[in-house]
Amino acid sequence: MDSIGVILNYIFYDLFGHIDEGTWMLILYAFIIFSEVTVSAVIIFTDYIITSFAVYTMAYKAGYDKPLIAFIPFVSVYLMHIIPVKEYSYLGMYKSYQRSKGFWLYVVVAYIIPIVLPMIFMPFAMLPLVSFIAVIVLDVINIVVVIAKFIGKGIYRIDLYEVYMKENKGLAMALGIISIFVPPVNLVTLLVICRREPEFGYGNFYKPISTQVEE
Repeated sequence: MDSIGVILNYIFYDLFGHIDEGTWMLILYAFIIFSEVTVSAVIIFTDYIITSFAVYTMAYKAGYDKPLIAFIPFVSVYLMHIIPVKEYSYLGMYKSYQRSKGFWLYVVVAYIIPIVLPMIFMPFAMLPLVSFIAVIVLDVINIVVVIAKFIGKGIYRIDLYEVYMKENKGLAMALGIISIFVPPVNLVTLLVICRREPEFGYGNFYKPISTQVEE
């Protein structure tokens, strides 16, 4: 049976001349890696554009005065936190009507803690007597942080979905949970709900919160 290198030489001999099998394998691996990176970049960019457009549309309909910031990377997550004009609640442990605080809580849990924790535990991990314990503690905390991040992501998505799915909040909750594990669900849901009017009315983002939330 001909090897890959022999087959490729046979196909591309007129273009490249003879190339040894090892070089062909390197070229093939490089092509595979380039293809994977390109496809991943296209997927990420497409997700960014569609998400930004959907969030921009929702922020505009809600009456937020700077909806275009939705196209700034990651800022769309901030808008998804604050568009729902109601109390933010992280499993009842943290509550606030200033929903931007919920966003910063999410940033701390999802991004800052995972960066800071290894820096704190690294010196202990190098000590012979406590390194084993330090590694275990760090692993446990990392697991807790990952779970907390998933919960935070589910909370802000459910809150956002409910604002535009007022007639079926049970479905909004189900989609919010599923979207944590199946990312395309969030993309499709945003595209659908961005065509709707928010439950607090078109352009009423700055209406006093006490008149929009049932105490």
